Amino acid sequence: MRVRTAAEWAANDEVLLEKEVGYVSDHGYTYKVGDGVSKFSELAYAVSNSTYKLNSPIDITIGNTTKSFDGSAPVSWSLDEIGVAVGSIYTMITLSSAL
Repeated sequence: MRVRTAAEWAANDEVLLEKEVGYVSDHGYTYKVGDGVSKFSELAYAVSNSTYKLNSPIDITIGNTTKSFDGSAPVSWSLDEIGVAVGSIYTMITLSSAL
């Protein structure tokens, strides 16, 4: 595994070995997997801030409210839906599959 900042990857557009991981240390949990031929800039990110859809949606109940979650978009519950008193510090609970 090679670990570089985004600026270091841009300055040294290296070719990763086949199945070698190139991790971008200052962009959250993003990385690319080498093919032994392509430069780092030519590879697609293996993990990004996108969402991942589950094979089968799941139902999640908080308070008296059930919502379906499949990973393709965040699911939120309002304070009223979960039975929290108005005036609380929190305003929303969100479930997401984004990394």
